[in-house]
Amino acid sequence: MIEARTYALLGLIGGIVLLAVGLITIGCDTVRCGDHVMSPHDVCRAFSEYSSTERTYEEQKAADRRLSLSLMIGGPTLAITSGGCLAWSSRRRAKSS
Repeated sequence: MIEARTYALLGLIGGIVLLAVGLITIGCDTVRCGDHVMSPHDVCRAFSEYSSTERTYEEQKAADRRLSLSLMIGGPTLAITSGGCLAWSSRRRAKSS
């Protein structure tokens, strides 16, 4: 069984990675629809098993920005929480020794 410290360490690393991805993508001017680069007059159509989504260039650009901002908020939140759990676990382990 994996210890809680291992999960906390993975969460810390994952949070840092999410923050890095958010920082990289927020500065990107390229708007993509899947693997295709969009131009200002394109429409992005995405299909899933139960629904479909249609977005204009501007709507897709705004959605990409929201995702980047979410990563930039969620990443540090995960990293701080996991780091706190890791520190608490280390302190608790030191007291019991």
